[in-house]
Amino acid sequence: MAGRFGFSVKEVSPGPAAELNQIGSTLAGMDRIVLVAHLKPGSSERARELLAEHSSREDLKEAFDRHAIFLSETEAVFFFEGPDADTSVRAIFDDPSASEIGHWIPLFAGPLHWAPEAYFWERAAARTQPA
Repeated sequence: MAGRFGFSVKEVSPGPAAELNQIGSTLAGMDRIVLVAHLKPGSSERARELLAEHSSREDLKEAFDRHAIFLSETEAVFFFEGPDADTSVRAIFDDPSASEIGHWIPLFAGPLHWAPEAYFWERAAARTQPA
């Protein structure tokens, strides 16, 4: 998948585990998407700065129930969760410069990889029980 601004996205097939988990995700009504990007050498400091600058954007709070960014010296992993996370994440690619990802594009060393949920486990007691 290529965006208007010249960076590309590689969609990764979830494989057979996703089929097993599809029932649970459907019941929970949540989409979970992870975007993974390899960082250019020496860009991890700038990535940490971006985390501080853009960690609580209001547009993300409206579009997703949960959002997290994981950062190593060589990769950034963006986690999105919500009832329509798949649709909302795809919308990011329609105009990446106006999204959370736009600030990160100069740090990417290659395509951004899209990985839909393949497996999810949650302790039953952790779920909110109806009154």
